[in-house]
Amino acid sequence: MIEVSIKRRELFARAEIDEMYRLHSQFFNNSRRETFASDFHAKDWVIVVSEGASIVGFSTIAVTESAWKSRELIVLFSGDTIVQPDHWGSNALIPAFGEFILYCHEKYPGRRVVWHLISKGYRTYRILPVFFLKFFPCPDSPTPPVVQELLDHISFCRFGEQYDKSRGIVSFDGNTDYLCDELAEILEMRKDNRHTRFFLERNPGYRQGDELSCVTDLAMDNIKPLALKMISRSHATWISGNSG
Repeated sequence: MIEVSIKRRELFARAEIDEMYRLHSQFFNNSRRETFASDFHAKDWVIVVSEGASIVGFSTIAVTESAWKSRELIVLFSGDTIVQPDHWGSNALIPAFGEFILYCHEKYPGRRVVWHLISKGYRTYRILPVFFLKFFPCPDSPTPPVVQELLDHISFCRFGEQYDKSRGIVSFDGNTDYLCDELAEILEMRKDNRHTRFFLERNPGYRQGDELSCVTDLAMDNIKPLALKMISRSHATWISGNSG
């Protein structure tokens, strides 16, 4: 039976982190335990998908309180994310992330909430058109200057000189993990999809671990009805200790 939890990062035991690293390293080449742990400890929350006693998927999330053009801003940043391919059909992780979006709106009323997503794989990028009405960069329209300015700002704040503003790419010069061939391979049926083509055009170095930096507004009116239905069916267990 698949179970999903949304848990504060500091509540994880070392054994759980080791299990997540082992899962991660199955599907990412050049994965290093110390790099994974450092990235993990820089996050605030983790969505965990479990089957019995085994972790079969997870996604780490950082929440940054900031300001942008005189308005308070909350930036959700997704870090390491993986679900075992044979559990993709359970479709449990994304609805739980939707729950987390609702939590942020409740916790930070009146503030603008955005999602900063970096993508080294076309499957991750294609989450954006499936669940959101507007997101950038996208194949359907140029990124508005004010959105590009925001995207450049949050990208540079998190990655510094590793963010190439001219390309919209976060590049680690090969000093990062990258998708294994099985997950990096573009399925024949996906090659004609305009979002897949756009991702490949904008991020030709994805096989070496380059990440396309993206942003979408998490306002409720930017979430597609299908996504809202999925969120309504999510019943993740929240484990927050005293930090909720």
